[in-house]
Amino acid sequence: MYDVAIVALGTTGATLANLLGAAGRSVLVIEKEAGIFPLPRAIHYDGEVLRIFQAAGLREQVLAISRPGTQGMHFVNGAGQTLLIRGGTAALGPHGCANNYYFHQPELEAVLREGLARFPRVDVRLRTTLSAIEADDDGATLHCREGDSHGNGGPAFEARARWVVGCDGARSPVREHIGSPMVDLGLR
Repeated sequence: MYDVAIVALGTTGATLANLLGAAGRSVLVIEKEAGIFPLPRAIHYDGEVLRIFQAAGLREQVLAISRPGTQGMHFVNGAGQTLLIRGGTAALGPHGCANNYYFHQPELEAVLREGLARFPRVDVRLRTTLSAIEADDDGATLHCREGDSHGNGGPAFEARARWVVGCDGARSPVREHIGSPMVDLGLR
């Protein structure tokens, strides 16, 4: 039985897997895709997030693919109207880090995935889909299938974990399997 099963290996899932690996936990990570999605969906993190990467033992590796954001950010809508201006600074914050860092998400995900190789108790299964979750008093059974991103072509297997964490985004299979509704706040 694994301590934790993580569904999806994007930035959130890979960060959590590194933190749990650093804490000596046994972890199963399942990811439906074979590789890293090549386009960024996120481009910024702050000094507090850098401290999380530091706790995972990856501060220097993450800094190597990031740049401090001393110029700030200017957000505009489709009509060109300013929504928010956030000033930048070269000063370090109280956490000893810059307040803004910019990055290319595929590079960050590569650093996070490479970091997982340090932990023999972290088991990463790429090209693996989640078919079902069955919870009981001692944890959960994950029903999975190896193969392509739709679960075709490979063998099925089951894994037990004390905890399951869905890091699988807006179209979350984990949320679907546990019957948790999606709450749409109407943000567009």
